Amino acid sequence: MSFLPVATAWTGRFINERGPEYFYYVVHLIWLLAYFFLSDALANANREVAPERYQKIKAMPIYSTITRPYFWVIQVILLVAIYFFPPIELIFVMVEIYTIGNRTDKESDQLFND
Repeated sequence: MSFLPVATAWTGRFINERGPEYFYYVVHLIWLLAYFFLSDALANANREVAPERYQKIKAMPIYSTITRPYFWVIQVILLVAIYFFPPIELIFVMVEIYTIGNRTDKESDQLFND
């Protein structure tokens, strides 16, 4: 079962409480790490056999964003900021979705041209 709906519901109900926001942060962080490791494994599996697929995976907006050091610095800052202003995590996720969504082209899910 995914914790994302649970975390979202709990955070939505108690938006100004630290506990739900930290839980949402942890769920979001686990999702980011899982996405990174899965994408990295897929890219590395295609490095030799299909270099163009390797490049496409590495160039995906979300992958290129979460591999930059500043993104992880922001995550640490968020961890501290939640203590003082709990809704900051939800604001960050909304900005993240909007920004990455705008950087994604309509053919981003077309990894294979077969």
